[in-house]
Amino acid sequence: MDEAVELAELRRRAYGPAGGIDAAGIARLTLLEDRLRGGVTAPAETARAADEETDPEALIGLVPTAPATPAPAPTATPATALRPRRAPRTRWAWVAGALVVGVVAGAGITQALAATASPRPEEILTVVADRPGREAFPTEAVSYAMYHALDVRSWTDPSGMHCLAIAVTGEGTEGLYPLISCAAMPFSVYVDATVTDGSGDPSFPFQPQYLDGAEAGEQFRFELAGDEVLVWRADPPAPQS
Repeated sequence: MDEAVELAELRRRAYGPAGGIDAAGIARLTLLEDRLRGGVTAPAETARAADEETDPEALIGLVPTAPATPAPAPTATPATALRPRRAPRTRWAWVAGALVVGVVAGAGITQALAATASPRPEEILTVVADRPGREAFPTEAVSYAMYHALDVRSWTDPSGMHCLAIAVTGEGTEGLYPLISCAAMPFSVYVDATVTDGSGDPSFPFQPQYLDGAEAGEQFRFELAGDEVLVWRADPPAPQS
């Protein structure tokens, strides 16, 4: 038999899923592979391997190892199934990172709202068409009815993220940045915040002077729902005994 054909057959028997190679075949395969690589195997070694067919320890180092089958690559999960996609950089995107961190307390506010007596929002803000543009908002932003001194707007960014923003109004506030929250559909878009005592950053909307004297500790949720914004409000948490 031609050695190339014999080598192919021995490799099929040694490495193939069906197996079926014996010690003599292993020794022959080793010899042929050594020849192929330019090595030499002593005849005595080949004979000894055949004679020791029933001794498993004698085969250690002679049994060729089948190439490991590479593990299949993990299937990618769509990013939108796990978390909102990162919005592309725009002239206003950095505002969200500067103001949202440290002021959103979603879990605590959710519990507070669940404990309120009424299941209905305190107020529903509808779309208005006559609100002038502001530098802090994209030009395509949709405007809603004012909530006390708060200017509420929403938009969809180029990546498909839905955003809700709240900014303060009044003299000297035009250059103040809004509080922004964005999420990918089908996630809800809402802004959660707790009223401060009014001595902090003047751009933070949830302060008594912007909410007709709301009490520090009161909790709010502004939730984008279709073409409306629902405003939920809860009293300050009861002091711990």
